[in-house]
Amino acid sequence: MEFQFSAGALGALLAIAAGCVLLQRFFRSKLSRDQYFYMRDLSLMSVMMLLALWSGSDRIEALVACSLLAMVIGLAEQARPSRGFYSFIVLPGLIFALTGQPISFVSSAGSTFLYLTQWQSVVLTTAWMTLFPVLFRRLDQIPGLAGHLLGVSLSLMSAVTYFSRQNLNEAFLVSLVSLVLVCAYWSRLGHQFRQLGAPLASLWGTLVAGISIIGVSKGITLTALMVIPLGFYAVPLAEMSLGLVSHAFTHAPAHPVDLYSRVIERGVDHPAAVRLVTEICFLVGGSVSLMQLMPDSAALKMVVPVMAGLLLLVLWGVHGGRRPRANGHSLWGVKIDGISMNYALSKTLAWLRSDERKFRMVVTLNALGLNETRSDADFRRLANEADLTLPDGSGLVWAMRKLKMPVVERIAGVDYMDRLCRLAASEGIPIYLLGGRPGISRRAAEKLMKLHPGLIVTGCYDGYFDRAYSTKIAEHIRESGARILFAALGMPAQEKWLDSQRQALDGVLCVGVGGSFDVYAGVLKRAPKFWQKIGCEWLYRLFQEPWRIKRDLQLFSFVIMVLRERFNIFPWKDPEEKR
Repeated sequence: MEFQFSAGALGALLAIAAGCVLLQRFFRSKLSRDQYFYMRDLSLMSVMMLLALWSGSDRIEALVACSLLAMVIGLAEQARPSRGFYSFIVLPGLIFALTGQPISFVSSAGSTFLYLTQWQSVVLTTAWMTLFPVLFRRLDQIPGLAGHLLGVSLSLMSAVTYFSRQNLNEAFLVSLVSLVLVCAYWSRLGHQFRQLGAPLASLWGTLVAGISIIGVSKGITLTALMVIPLGFYAVPLAEMSLGLVSHAFTHAPAHPVDLYSRVIERGVDHPAAVRLVTEICFLVGGSVSLMQLMPDSAALKMVVPVMAGLLLLVLWGVHGGRRPRANGHSLWGVKIDGISMNYALSKTLAWLRSDERKFRMVVTLNALGLNETRSDADFRRLANEADLTLPDGSGLVWAMRKLKMPVVERIAGVDYMDRLCRLAASEGIPIYLLGGRPGISRRAAEKLMKLHPGLIVTGCYDGYFDRAYSTKIAEHIRESGARILFAALGMPAQEKWLDSQRQALDGVLCVGVGGSFDVYAGVLKRAPKFWQKIGCEWLYRLFQEPWRIKRDLQLFSFVIMVLRERFNIFPWKDPEEKR
């Protein structure tokens, strides 16, 4: 059955995409992170199956079914990596070759057709359908790259199948539907710091390979459709081939030969490197596509690669030659770990499980704290010597992104404390709370034990103690058996106090959490999610504590300093270097 695409079908498709976006937004705040991701992948599979049935095309149904089978194989491999499920990756291609639309001939534009025997057709189709899932998995090793190149491939395929002089309604339908779904699920598929995973990489790889085959029977040559995906994957394919040859014939450690690694070595941050590789692949694929669609004119076809080459030079100048203005992971002489919450927790848990017992300190730094380090050399030293310095505050994350520093997400001290207490409850790791006004730490401990059943709190102490007894209090904390100490003495006083008690707190992981105890004790109310997302949590807290206005006015000087650094106008210089 041949599907005829219409304006009504396009409207229905856009309505379905809008429904998918709304569904994701609705469940984002209702489900946990893992449940939310599972829901999105499940809804994506459901929509693809419904659209395949709606098309009424046997070939589209076969392609979608094989793509979903590839996803199931990826899931099985992910769940049981040692069971050899990876070898089944050829199965979807084999099934498509036997039931869908196999490659039946090979031809270059304008040449005679070379028709294949049945077994040759099955072998070639299976190999082609297997190549792309493997390639997508290879690309997915770099977070964000597979999703971006997926968007490029589907965009170009939609354009080629629409403007082709051949009747390629089915190929155009699958390309366009897939592109719309990628846009609808872009927060999942195109996130620059997230991988697709083996299941989704296998699904989309199989789908892209199948789209390039569907139109062959309508008279378009094999190269016309199949060289297009190879066009924009030419760079990654060449990289992978060079890497395999180098690894096979030399015993030296593999040196990164791919474009992404070369760009990263030049000091370009991860998002800019992903954009550069994506734009280069888009230019390569777009040039191949345009040359296939243009009339047979040598002059015109020479213009395309020349223009593409000029654009490549421009892109390299914009992204590839640009280095971050900040010094790597350091901003104003302060090292900041721009890692994810999960990575920070994994690292913390590894320390707690280790047999090596020593003093460790985690600093949760916000914009005001970073401002403090500019004039307080001692605090700057402590932030640099800390085992982890986490970006607590949307203002600091904004600054890091403006200055091209690597940062995954904001890690608020109150959230880090909550997640760490959850781990401590499940692992049986005792904690201690120090700081806050009298009675606040006790109320915070009761709330945490209620939130995380099984949490062991070995003691609480307020922050209004005589500093002459600091050593005794620190020794009492260690003797209580606590492995984690949450200190809420205010920044930078809490970091300086912890540093002064290094010997007494030997074997304890110490975390400065500022005013987090007040939130758990119910004295302060946490800003709603909307306020957090727009970066105005500081303003919400100012409404509750008007006395902070004098301190928060420093945020304006922070913004000015960031902009000065961004545009290289009297950038900050380390006072130590001036000497």
